[in-house]
Amino acid sequence: MKRIILTIALMATAAFGAISARADTSTNLPAPTLEQRVAGLEAYIANSDPSASLKDTNGNMICQPTPVMNTAGPGHNTWMMTSTALVLFMTLPGLALFYGG
Repeated sequence: MKRIILTIALMATAAFGAISARADTSTNLPAPTLEQRVAGLEAYIANSDPSASLKDTNGNMICQPTPVMNTAGPGHNTWMMTSTALVLFMTLPGLALFYGG
């Protein structure tokens, strides 16, 4: 039993080390310029790819990613709020009909 737990712990440690080693490779890239950062923010507001200005023609990253990458933009948040309102409008009359019926 101890051997199994030790093996699982060792595998988890090796997997975490591989993930952190992979994440460290992007730190060798230069910082983005002001134009690239502004283009990333404009893409974030427009709900398009904020990393497009940071990639070359082959799709390889040419500088460090900006903080707005891999986050939901304002359009995504608006759609989530609209969906929530639609679900509430669907649920509340349904409950009223259920309890009143």
